[in-house]
Amino acid sequence: AFCQRFFAWYNSEHRHAGIGLMPPAAVHEGRAALRWTARHQVLRTVYAAHPDRFVNKPPQPPLLPQAVWSNPPTKESTAQNGVGTTIAPGVDRQVARDSVGIGVVAEPVGVSPHTGMTSTDEVLH
Repeated sequence: AFCQRFFAWYNSEHRHAGIGLMPPAAVHEGRAALRWTARHQVLRTVYAAHPDRFVNKPPQPPLLPQAVWSNPPTKESTAQNGVGTTIAPGVDRQVARDSVGIGVVAEPVGVSPHTGMTSTDEVLH
């Protein structure tokens, strides 16, 4: 029950500094620009009525970010193309055969929790 209330508040009401003091739901649903414009208009109205309250300059709402990511995509590097970097064990074993010298044990395909041994203990020739 607590989590349901908390997540609803966090996503719909709580204003996050990293996304221009907007709630995540406003950004996710595409309403952030509209809310920013309304906020900007309110600040302009307040400044027009009481410019003496703002010493340096007229107030501005925080800028909205150009992109928002939980986990931003990363650029692929050559390190992602080596042995052990794919989720296809057969491909990793082929990379090992093609790029490793003779007599070197390939990367393990899997580990059995019952024996403590890898499922491949072969030496590449």
